Amino acid sequence: MMPRAPILGMEGKTFGRWTVIARDERPSPKMDVRWFVRCQCGTEASRPGHTLRGGHSLSCGCSKRGEQPFDFAAYQRKWRAANPEKTRRNEKKHRDSKKGRAYRAAWIASGKQRKSQRKYRLSYRGMLRSALHRVEIRHRKVWPNEPFTITHTQIIDLWRSQSGLCALSGVEMTWGKGEQKPTSLSIDRIDCKRGYHLDNIRLICHAINCFRGAGTDAEMLKLARALVAWVDDDFPEFSPLRTAVTAADVAQPVGELQ
Repeated sequence: MMPRAPILGMEGKTFGRWTVIARDERPSPKMDVRWFVRCQCGTEASRPGHTLRGGHSLSCGCSKRGEQPFDFAAYQRKWRAANPEKTRRNEKKHRDSKKGRAYRAAWIASGKQRKSQRKYRLSYRGMLRSALHRVEIRHRKVWPNEPFTITHTQIIDLWRSQSGLCALSGVEMTWGKGEQKPTSLSIDRIDCKRGYHLDNIRLICHAINCFRGAGTDAEMLKLARALVAWVDDDFPEFSPLRTAVTAADVAQPVGELQ
């Protein structure tokens, strides 16, 4: 007879609306380990441990009666974030199973795979992946001796840290299918003499990236101030262009700008 697995301590843990109080020492007809739990509404009960860990028992039923409805999807996301190894193991087990293979075959045959892929490509995540792929090709061609270590997750974190705004102008960057727009997102190198590394990149608008070219931020700012001053003097109808530049910046001579 194989030895029984050790009992996991679950006191104090929460599963949905349940909070585990203590182990139920009473004998169970199914020989399973049961635990005393308390719901958020105050109801106490005894539940098997495997039903709590598997998400089959999440409340006493108060959520179904309309009292503080329980968000099962949010609970699943939280559990997956807290248990990444178990999540990957469970997903792989499902993919390799007969049911998982049949589900994927039906999903592909229904055309949902193509729709899902197209939806992903048109999202900001897909556009960031495409932009990252382009700069990776350029990096490996121009700097073959320097490894390319930027990942898709790091680019997404950079996007979130900038709140989707251009790092130089603060304009909201856009993405989508079609031609490049002035506000389309692009990956820019801070120091143009170095390759694409995480500490040397930022996300800016496509138009500003083209305007900056291989120059520096100071050189671009000088040209931008000169352009706004010229347009304001000779073309009054374009005066709204000055909204992004202060009057002091325009009045300062171009040669004295740093």
